[in-house]
Amino acid sequence: MALSSSRKAPLLAAVVTALLLGLAACSSSGPSSSGSSSPSASSSSSTSSQVAAAQTAATAVERGPTVINMTTPLKSKPAPGKTFVFFNCGFTVCTILGNAIEAAVQSAGWKFRQITFNSADPATLVQAMQQALRYHPSYVSLTGLPAASGWGTEIPAYQKAGVKIVAAFLGPTTTTSTVIANVAGPAFDQELGVDLAQFFIADSGGKGQALIETVTDEPSVLLTGEAFANTVKAGCSGCSTTTLGNTQSQVVANSVTSTVVADLRSHPSINYLFIPAAGVVPGVPSALASVGLADKVKYLAAEAAASDLDVLKSGKAAAMIGNPLRYTGYLIVDAALRSSEGMTVDPSPTPPVQLVTPNSTFAAADTFDVPANFVSEFATLWHTS
Repeated sequence: MALSSSRKAPLLAAVVTALLLGLAACSSSGPSSSGSSSPSASSSSSTSSQVAAAQTAATAVERGPTVINMTTPLKSKPAPGKTFVFFNCGFTVCTILGNAIEAAVQSAGWKFRQITFNSADPATLVQAMQQALRYHPSYVSLTGLPAASGWGTEIPAYQKAGVKIVAAFLGPTTTTSTVIANVAGPAFDQELGVDLAQFFIADSGGKGQALIETVTDEPSVLLTGEAFANTVKAGCSGCSTTTLGNTQSQVVANSVTSTVVADLRSHPSINYLFIPAAGVVPGVPSALASVGLADKVKYLAAEAAASDLDVLKSGKAAAMIGNPLRYTGYLIVDAALRSSEGMTVDPSPTPPVQLVTPNSTFAAADTFDVPANFVSEFATLWHTS
């Protein structure tokens, strides 16, 4: 995944994550048959079983977690005095993430510093990283821009200084002894697609046809869309998916919504639309309504911000997953604390998510964190409560 929907659109233009190969459109095969049953009976039985399995999986994600997904406590309360620097990309979502990191760092008794850079100009992140070393930090954190954008040149200096980097939302990234973790990386992006695909299979009764919008030069969007398509292909013999590829330049030009609507109009059998990053395709409900598709095409989206979740509350979307920004901030600090105590660090920690529908009880916010008491649970693991 990639940055959240509210930050996704502006950061796509800045090449916010590592490049991946383009995602080919894929669709599932037709209904299968089995030995002694007639083809129709076998197909019906298979579909029923697939829908039941998908419903069970989707229901679990709708319930959401009741405890955090970290269970091993630190060896001891963190030793005070270390410095943690966060590189703020300059957008609201990075500020939300930075505020969470600051609260977590200070609860551990460490010092917090923040340096803002311009995500549209990767050279400013390089400059920020050079500046940070003057503060003699133990750990730093950055998001969005891949090492290949320029900041990778600073890794040797950080290695020499013994400063560890905890990244987040970078897409496919190789962790090392210096870049110790990529929080909410590829596994997170894929989980979003899997969870919403299970909802799609169950909600459509195993007969849905979905259009997946993707951005061919944005890896997190690709991964989420690919996970959705693969889950449907493997788990729903009566469903199908097609993928519409757009580019970052189209996102910047705000032309993706019109291409999505045009594709839906030319394929009238499609009855679901999946957007892996809600911010990439603004105004979907009104755009669908303007061409008479609001009651025909069900809208599903990941990385939903407050404005997107408001749309869901109004009943103009079928299901969404929000952005666990604050929880991600605590996972970033958790990785640093474990490293500081010589403990094993998960190289790709993934924040938990909750799938919500118009019937769910939830607050529309730009950060959607579950469980609600995650801060106190981290404090217990860190011996800071």
